Amino acid sequence: HFGGWNRVATVTTAEKYLMAWGWAAFKADFDGQYGYRIDDADEVFGDYDYGSDVASVAPNYGCVTAHRFYIDINISGLSVGDHTVNVLYKNGSGEVVALFTFTLTVTEDSN
Repeated sequence: HFGGWNRVATVTTAEKYLMAWGWAAFKADFDGQYGYRIDDADEVFGDYDYGSDVASVAPNYGCVTAHRFYIDINISGLSVGDHTVNVLYKNGSGEVVALFTFTLTVTEDSN
């Protein structure tokens, strides 16, 4: 569920990480990983914190389970300007889908 969130984030070059979070419902048992991609860089998948189980909402979406996730997106070293960030899910078969996309604007750190 990603409704009502701001699709543009602005940070300075001093920031090292940006947290993305949300929840996703699944029609089969959860067997994948969450991850991200910035611009055209390689996809990064890992053991991100799934947070509390929200399985009780799954039947509302015709699903069997749902999980909350928290992803620390490494933004250290990004150049000043706009970047496209995709938050991803990769299932056990290796299929990757974008859960949501937003624009990240990096500005100079003014200290």
